[in-house]
Amino acid sequence: KFVINKNVVVIPLFYENECLGYIIASPVPEYIISLTILRREISMVIKGTALIEKQIKTKEKLRQTLLKLKNSNQKLEELSVLDELTGLYNRRGFYSVATKFIELAKRNHREFFIFFLDLNGLKKINDNYGHKEGDFAIKSASEILLKTFRHTDIIARMGGDEFVVMAIDCTIKDLANIDKRLKENQEEINNRIQKPYKISFSYGVAPYQPGKIYSLDELLEEADRNLYIEKRKFYS
Repeated sequence: KFVINKNVVVIPLFYENECLGYIIASPVPEYIISLTILRREISMVIKGTALIEKQIKTKEKLRQTLLKLKNSNQKLEELSVLDELTGLYNRRGFYSVATKFIELAKRNHREFFIFFLDLNGLKKINDNYGHKEGDFAIKSASEILLKTFRHTDIIARMGGDEFVVMAIDCTIKDLANIDKRLKENQEEINNRIQKPYKISFSYGVAPYQPGKIYSLDELLEEADRNLYIEKRKFYS
């Protein structure tokens, strides 16, 4: 209903049973029917605008929710292939990436080497100084590997004191330089951290030669055998 006095008319705006507000007209128009039409048109515009704004907000909220879900899924996926302590690939991550690269190497006749590395004396560090110090030693070891190898190489912590690296496009001529960088980086970090123990690696290598058929497990086994030859030298 309209509320009318001599100078002013108050017009409630309704859409179905929802009150959307009021229009106050002064002076009172001669034809009240025009106010009825005006009220209907204004009510539809207000309701339509509100619905559009609600739809926009709903879409934006949905977009934000989907973005958060995508980020959460990405983080979960990263956690499933990364080592929690070092941020390197874990065993699962290494197998996933390295297996794909082997197929690429077969097709493109690319060489690479597998390095199987063992952090020397981790059990002794844990026994003498505690597992927190052991974790520090593992993280320091991962820092050495990241500095020694290239960002294109695939570096992983396989578990415990074992690390593995797939050195991409590496030939036998590069091995001496890699060994030199590894020893220099070990010395640098030991001088910097000044611990009562030394961070050092024993390692074995296995070459992938184009034209020969190797599985990743075969290469890892060969590198592991060569590692233990070196490991015996360390403890002898």
